[in-house]
Amino acid sequence: MRKYISTLCLLLSAAFILPSCMNEDEVSVTLYDDTAITGFHITSAKITRHTLSSKGEDSTFIITDETVSRFPFSIDHQRGEIYNVDSLPLGTDAEKLLCAYYTKNNGYVLIENVLNDSVKYFSTTDSTDFRVPRYVQVHASDNSSSRRYRITVNVRQEETGVSKWSRLPDCEYFKSMKGVRILADGNAVYAFGSDGTNTSVYACDITDGSVWTQRNVTLGADIYNNVTVRNDSLFILDGETVKVSADGGQSFADLAASTGLARLVGCGTTELHAIYATGEPAVSTDGGRTWAADRAEADNAADKVMLPAYAVSYDCSAFKYNDNTDYAVMAVTRNETDANPMVWRKIVEYGAGSMPGKWVNIGKDDSYRYPLPAMKSLCLFGFGGNQYAVGLKAVEDGGGTILSPIYESRDGGITWKANKKHTLPESIDNAATSVAAVTDMNGNIWIVCGGTGQVWRGKLGV
Repeated sequence: MRKYISTLCLLLSAAFILPSCMNEDEVSVTLYDDTAITGFHITSAKITRHTLSSKGEDSTFIITDETVSRFPFSIDHQRGEIYNVDSLPLGTDAEKLLCAYYTKNNGYVLIENVLNDSVKYFSTTDSTDFRVPRYVQVHASDNSSSRRYRITVNVRQEETGVSKWSRLPDCEYFKSMKGVRILADGNAVYAFGSDGTNTSVYACDITDGSVWTQRNVTLGADIYNNVTVRNDSLFILDGETVKVSADGGQSFADLAASTGLARLVGCGTTELHAIYATGEPAVSTDGGRTWAADRAEADNAADKVMLPAYAVSYDCSAFKYNDNTDYAVMAVTRNETDANPMVWRKIVEYGAGSMPGKWVNIGKDDSYRYPLPAMKSLCLFGFGGNQYAVGLKAVEDGGGTILSPIYESRDGGITWKANKKHTLPESIDNAATSVAAVTDMNGNIWIVCGGTGQVWRGKLGV
């Protein structure tokens, strides 16, 4: 191996000295007797990505990613080691990596062959195989000294950021539910479940999850579709009357009668949201005591009418771009045959001097490639500043329904995509007749399945 190195070093030295011999009056070349590699990073990599199709099937695609240059490499000169502490992303093809390096005093770098004792110039324009550690030699420009380094490129071998779920004890109460809605407030999770005749109320401590206590109250069959919670108060719409419970659902008292409301949708930090029987949005800013028409904006007048509705789902989360701001999203499915619900969003600022917000219909056009699909038992929930949806989707051959994938929207409800990192539990029972989800104060997502009684708690991959 040494005879090859000597020959190559003489050739490289000649390349440095020759310009000086040809024109000594204009070019001066200084050679140094010491050198080192002072910097190293990967500049480009091919990465295999996974995604889910609209049918929930796994598919892959390959991208060329230059953001890998942001992964820093450490250099231990004493031990001759170059390595990255933070592994490159899962799916990175380590066989074909482009890299860049820097040397002290214009030293030149040779890379050793893995299979034999030959060396060659370490190129930054040709890809290098880093599936195994590679040894490189940096030589001083006068060939009087050299250093040897081992470069190790670490690539993540296991997928991180995947969803993690824990199955809690099944709840017998939920097995008879034909419709269900769950709410989280403080240390409690509440379930409103309908058996088709009555709606019952259940409560569970978020630190437990194994014991659901039924409240001694019986409500109308459709009440579960008209519930919300804020600041230890549960609100329901019974007919046109808004009622409130201050004791965790043990009892409900009239708060506002003859409101003209047809659906109680949800609430944020300062506002309660509903829909009038006329189909127009309604808002209360005094805790449900009085109601007024809310502002709405749509491409045409017909889209402003939200009712009649087959299903309404709602989520309100802290706006990730501004303080003292809520971001509310509402999905309205007008009838059972709709392919996609109408999605509305409202930005509600509640800081000093804030102006009132309005509902804006996220319309569809030719570029609207990933709309939220209509689903039975559709529910929205927030997590990590984004919006998510899950429900029951129809089986293509007409064989009933199964649980849908979790759809994620990173742009405030405009586009919705299934993401492999955001998956339901593998062993969740697809025979659920209804499903509900909510995020509690600790960032845990709860899923309750009517018909099977299954209860799950976990977090989505990020």
